[in-house]
Amino acid sequence: MKETQNYGIRRRSLLGAFFSHFQRLDAIYKFLDEIVSQNPKIASIITTGKSFEKREIQLIRIGVNHNSNTTPIIYIDGGTHAREWVAVSTACYIIDQLVKEYNAGQQTVKDVLTKYNFYITPVVNPDGYEYTHTNVFHIKNKLKSKALQDFYRYYCKSRSSTMLHK
Repeated sequence: MKETQNYGIRRRSLLGAFFSHFQRLDAIYKFLDEIVSQNPKIASIITTGKSFEKREIQLIRIGVNHNSNTTPIIYIDGGTHAREWVAVSTACYIIDQLVKEYNAGQQTVKDVLTKYNFYITPVVNPDGYEYTHTNVFHIKNKLKSKALQDFYRYYCKSRSSTMLHK
């Protein structure tokens, strides 16, 4: 495939190799790092916390005034539910398109990024997201709470689903 250069990140044609399949967490965070390193005037990363398994939860800020705390924000997240891989890819695609179109001089995007900052968290549930790449039937986060385990065991296994909704 023919390689092209876009805003400093080497990509393959037709949306690039990054978007040709669902990425793992490390690749997503590398993608964010590359976006910021090539676009420091409009992008920065914030680590908003750590997951139960000590994985970072990263947010990327995109905007002309991305370091301002007074600029209104538009917040987008993906990967809240572990198996919703397409939400993660969609968040990454929005990041890609905002930066690409801003650098191409697309006036509407430039106006929006001047008026607002985008705060985008591609993976809100990194533990569950990573785990589903090895166990596709997993749907919850990986919180190891005895109370939660007891709740699920009692309500989900010993009662019918109609009992939950009464």
